Amino acid sequence: MAVDQYALDRACKCIVGYDLKAINKSEEAFNKTIRRDSGRRTLPYFFGILKRIQNDLDTAAYQAYCHKRYHYGEMCKQERRQWETAGEIITVDDLVKMLEEAVTTGTRFIRDLCLKQVERLVQILRKQYQYTGALKRKILDALGEISELSLAQRREAFQLVESSLI
Repeated sequence: MAVDQYALDRACKCIVGYDLKAINKSEEAFNKTIRRDSGRRTLPYFFGILKRIQNDLDTAAYQAYCHKRYHYGEMCKQERRQWETAGEIITVDDLVKMLEEAVTTGTRFIRDLCLKQVERLVQILRKQYQYTGALKRKILDALGEISELSLAQRREAFQLVESSLI
């Protein structure tokens, strides 16, 4: 590779700032590249590869430091536990109130929102109960106690819950 003295001096000064691991990897990548295309045999191309590889190594080292320093995995587990336990304990009454809202509302948007919330509440309650039959029975009893709903609305509400439990 033909290089003038000014570029060579500048390269010698610049290369000191890079890690040996990055230099070795970039040499391998550079050799692989010039085997395919000899027109890329230039000093700026080599330093472009070197800069990219050094950035990748620095990013990986920083992530490893953060994972080690801040116990990243433990922090993630703790955050998940907090999300699971942060909310109130979901009861069947909360589910029935949401079902009542979904069945009685006339607005489609609110109904769809309530149905999504009902599905989420059913999944949370499913984790709390060992048997789904007991959960169904409690929901059916709670729906039967609501005097504001007609029989057809109660039936529709229970069908919505049943479809979420399957």
